[in-house]
Amino acid sequence: MYLFSILVWFLKSHRYDFKMKHRTLDKIQGKTFFVGDIHGHYDEFIDALQSKNFDRKTDCVIATGDLIDKGDQSLECVRLLKESWFFSVLGNHEDMLLDEAGKGFCAAPWFKELTEDEQAEVTWLMYRNMPLSYTVATGNRKLIGVVHGHPPVFEGRVDWLHAARKSSEQLLWRRARPGSIPDVITGADAVVFGHNNVDRPTRFGSTVCIDTLSSQGITILETQEIFETIQ
Repeated sequence: MYLFSILVWFLKSHRYDFKMKHRTLDKIQGKTFFVGDIHGHYDEFIDALQSKNFDRKTDCVIATGDLIDKGDQSLECVRLLKESWFFSVLGNHEDMLLDEAGKGFCAAPWFKELTEDEQAEVTWLMYRNMPLSYTVATGNRKLIGVVHGHPPVFEGRVDWLHAARKSSEQLLWRRARPGSIPDVITGADAVVFGHNNVDRPTRFGSTVCIDTLSSQGITILETQEIFETIQ
């Protein structure tokens, strides 16, 4: 348990400062795709991506978090974070795992079955590569925000800095409801999120939820499809 013990100490001493991070993606050469919660369904995700004619050399994918649990390929999904073309925000399922890891244990059955080195690898990949939110700069100079739970809307404005300073509960755990997001927001041209178990990509004002795994399978939308959904 040597490596995992070191990570337990690290997570305790740093008090989960990953929750305070917002990152920006720009200078993307090819197409940008957004994928909803994957939840351990690695093969289904890869099949859906291939159906979109995805090019690993130039394109990129940004996920809405919850890469783990439910499906039987959580380790493979976390290892996607090693790929130069794959990015993901933190989901509430990763938040739970990291919280437990900081206390020296983890209840997830798939995590218990991993070797010590694999447990350390998974924990570190999540900590290092899953911020609370992303802003994606598209080729037409528009901004698309990505979070897991409820978009960080404060007084009609998407405010990433304000959200980072406050509790992470809204971004990770709160669910969107009719009227909880204004029809018109400023600070981003669109926001993509998951966590809400919708039947199809669902518009909430200038935001769209794409967590459709439990109903129609994994949803992957390209940039233009996001804007078409919110129009």
